[in-house]
Amino acid sequence: MASVPPPQPIISISKRVKVEQLGEHIRDSLKALYTLVEAQGGSAAGAPLGIYHGPINHEDDGPIEVCLPVKTALALTGEAVSRELSAGKLASVIMTGDQCEFPAILKGYDLAFDWVRKHGYEPTEPPREIWHSAPGESARMEIALPFK
Repeated sequence: MASVPPPQPIISISKRVKVEQLGEHIRDSLKALYTLVEAQGGSAAGAPLGIYHGPINHEDDGPIEVCLPVKTALALTGEAVSRELSAGKLASVIMTGDQCEFPAILKGYDLAFDWVRKHGYEPTEPPREIWHSAPGESARMEIALPFK
């Protein structure tokens, strides 16, 4: 359940949205990020992900940071920013199919937080969703929680 990925450069777009707008925001942000990378002759360095800097549901609006790991630095425009995800331990849970839909996905977050606390650790950063499936494929994602 735990892994230690190295530091990872990313480009990202952050926005406050409620759960009803989440899917559209993720799709639009990923399209913009992939377009930015392609226009500069760059390439993605891994699966896209979302970092939840606050709860997103029918009442709360996050925000969410939609991220694309990249191999090299890029010149950025518009809403996109560049930064590096720090190295460190991650507790992760794989979710598939209907488990990836709200509110069922909340169980994955509960499992990750429960594992971290049960083993005497503390979360160090907000949780992440790593999206391993492309549009049209059966949903597969990973809930990842940085901890120490």
